[in-house]
Amino acid sequence: MDWKIDWAGIFEKLKTENIISYVLNLDIINLVTNPYVIVSIILVLCLLIFFKFVRTLALLLGTVAIGLALIYSFPEEGQEVVLGDIAVLGATCFLAAACWIYIFLIRID
Repeated sequence: MDWKIDWAGIFEKLKTENIISYVLNLDIINLVTNPYVIVSIILVLCLLIFFKFVRTLALLLGTVAIGLALIYSFPEEGQEVVLGDIAVLGATCFLAAACWIYIFLIRID
């Protein structure tokens, strides 16, 4: 067998515009309903809780919350901005920032 790595194809996929287009076309619902993804997420969260990695857990959960709020708050092309969605985005960012300030700056381990 002749195994050759297509480096040009790999580098083409790693270009910034290709990564951005892949992320924009990613369907969160299909990703969350995949059993392999669900089991891996549950396993990682359980390990973080078991080993008491509170800061890592707070950072991951806050980042996911802000990311989901960003995805669902901004309208698609041609749609109007809904004030309630922007308020939800602001509240989510405020709560995540408050949690991070408490976990990283105030709480003493």
